[in-house]
Amino acid sequence: MAKMRNKNYLLILTILFLFVQCESDEQKRFELAEKNMKEKWDRESYLELKDAEFYYSPYSENYIKYSYIMANHFNDGSACYDFANEIINWYHQNKLKLDSAATSQVIYYFEKGANLGDDYCKTALYLLFSNGGFTGYKGIVEIDTARANKYKKISF
Repeated sequence: MAKMRNKNYLLILTILFLFVQCESDEQKRFELAEKNMKEKWDRESYLELKDAEFYYSPYSENYIKYSYIMANHFNDGSACYDFANEIINWYHQNKLKLDSAATSQVIYYFEKGANLGDDYCKTALYLLFSNGGFTGYKGIVEIDTARANKYKKISF
């Protein structure tokens, strides 16, 4: 019985050590990705930072400032999608109705990303204009089939 208890303690200690080690590695990964982003300001560094941010802290929005910079100063379509999506998420998390100013910003960034070739932005615009909004935000725009079809992909 004592041997079994000692094995259980050893197992628990091992798991705790691995958990702390993994968390430490993820934090280092995020810090390195953020450092690379500040030095390089390129798409690869941005995606690395976004990935590290997700695994280190999935509910944190630290990378959003980089999304804004990448979308505006470096014309990155993926960052346009991320920034527009974060606007929607912020309103949703705070249980607020998406107002006209926020809706305009969302459309602006999705359209900018779509014009830069980002497929996620195109899909978001298609859904927005064909449904008049998103889940939880129906009726934020008029249904506009012609505008929706502009962003419709060949296959969904």
